Amino acid sequence: MASHDYDEKRSFIRMQVKTSLRFSVQGSNTTQHQGVSHDLSATGLLMGSDFSPEEGDKITVTIATDNERFEPFTAQGSVIRVEPNDSENQRYLISVEFDTDE
Repeated sequence: MASHDYDEKRSFIRMQVKTSLRFSVQGSNTTQHQGVSHDLSATGLLMGSDFSPEEGDKITVTIATDNERFEPFTAQGSVIRVEPNDSENQRYLISVEFDTDE
């Protein structure tokens, strides 16, 4: 296994990415919820939102780019954790694990 020189010993580095996003819960109506990403990796995302999905919910996340040459980033995943967040404007911190094609 490769050696990592950073403090966090994860398979994929988390990047601090603070940008607005939209997400919807699959199987519910087409309501789009607003959120803000906190960090992003190849396997998941930590985001904040005023809406709290349930752990285990399947969601679709869309992050728009500011460059018209690039399509928005869209990913499906599962909510693995929801925690209260009193330190920022978003009421909840939501951890999402992206679905993988295996």
